[in-house]
Amino acid sequence: MALVGGVGLAGCAETVTDPPPTPSPAPASTTPQDPLERAGQAVVTVRAEGSAASGVVLTADGYVLTSDTVTAGGSMTVTLAGGESLEATLVGTDRRTQLAVVRLSGAAELLPASFAPQPAAAGTEVRSVSGPELPGGGPGEVLATDQLVGAVSVILTDAPADPGSAGGPVLDAAGAVVGIITGSIAPADGSAPTAIAVPADLAVRVAEQLIDDGEVTHPYLGVSMEDTGGGGAQVREVVGGGPADRAGLRPGDVITGLGGRPVDGPGTVVAVVQAGAAGDELTVEYTRDGVSGEARVTLGEAPAG
Repeated sequence: MALVGGVGLAGCAETVTDPPPTPSPAPASTTPQDPLERAGQAVVTVRAEGSAASGVVLTADGYVLTSDTVTAGGSMTVTLAGGESLEATLVGTDRRTQLAVVRLSGAAELLPASFAPQPAAAGTEVRSVSGPELPGGGPGEVLATDQLVGAVSVILTDAPADPGSAGGPVLDAAGAVVGIITGSIAPADGSAPTAIAVPADLAVRVAEQLIDDGEVTHPYLGVSMEDTGGGGAQVREVVGGGPADRAGLRPGDVITGLGGRPVDGPGTVVAVVQAGAAGDELTVEYTRDGVSGEARVTLGEAPAG
């Protein structure tokens, strides 16, 4: 199922001999005109067994993307922006990204969220939005992109990430989703936490796979890495028999480019990999003992878990 698409408009001219009848006044639109206000109509609250998270409407017939923290089992209800509550069932979860999709019962003609077609850049002004009856949300900016958290390359933003924000969107000024909040990092100095958000393109791919297949497969390079502090990502370990091993990469190699993109650190490597699919071939540029090298790697499918 494709969640992102475009609609084209076409028309034709017609010659009329008599003046056309005066049209009746068009009914006032109930859809908010402000892009951020409109986007907020697609943000919901998902409740299950005493816990609550935010979510975004994916399709008019009731698929909702949310956090996997509220999908452990039992019944679920989803509260729409207008206050209506509907029962929901779990479609699937993805442990790696901590995202889930649920399906609303009896939903029709919902207002889906729109997702940004391009990744957000550092410095982009954004706003986090929590679901109805949940606190939190507010303005901020993207602090950094391609940051490795767990096994996912994520966005970091200072837009508020309060309890209940998980599963909620980070929106740009046009009201498009640039990320889905999955957690936060609390600074040691006690200042406001930094929100962690799965980038929109990855969130969409996860949602589409969950809707179509009920599970998600992720591409896989087969290395663990560390930051060099001066650009590039140093290979710490190589999984025997994995894609990187078959391509000839070794511990100690410093990956400086992948798929034609310069590598700033481990997060960049993971961002390039997670944008691909198992079976994709990528060129790896690296240095080994000060000597530059190049290899072709075929991405594999990440092991479950």
